[in-house]
Amino acid sequence: MSTCTCCHQGQLQPLTLDNGLFVYACNACQGYALDIATYLDWRREQPPLQASPHAPVGIQPPHADHRHALHCPACQRLMLKYRVHAGDSPSIDTCLRCDCIWLDGGEWDYLQAIGLHTSLTAISTAAWQARRAQLTVNLRRAEQDREQLGDEVYAQAQQVLAWLQEQPERKHILKMLHRLN
Repeated sequence: MSTCTCCHQGQLQPLTLDNGLFVYACNACQGYALDIATYLDWRREQPPLQASPHAPVGIQPPHADHRHALHCPACQRLMLKYRVHAGDSPSIDTCLRCDCIWLDGGEWDYLQAIGLHTSLTAISTAAWQARRAQLTVNLRRAEQDREQLGDEVYAQAQQVLAWLQEQPERKHILKMLHRLN
């Protein structure tokens, strides 16, 4: 590994992060290339954390994620992108051929802040991506509902929905409401 395949300007240099994880770091864009086997060895030494594809509240992701496909720094094949959580979120670039992960500058710190730094391999699973996709659809539907109803009516509707979820006879209540149409 030598020239950064993300910014094409910097050089990838070996670096051991504060937490003991060995990476190759770009001296220009501050991106990291990680070997999955090295990462898994490091992860075994870390305390377990509960991971979730829900977007975190109050923690801003780093700068905009690169939109172009990256070439793997090790084998030069195109890497696959896996979104981290619902909505517009950073992505983890993964090479399935040589088991390399690329993180853009600031993404490792972001993943640590939201507790996903020990879940990099889980993020690329079909189950994680399916949950993340469903959450994204739910967020978009909520945005559309808010736009159509307005903030005040939307907030009231959310209260009604929360109340309805607590009702043991909610199916019957829904039938009653449906008859109003």
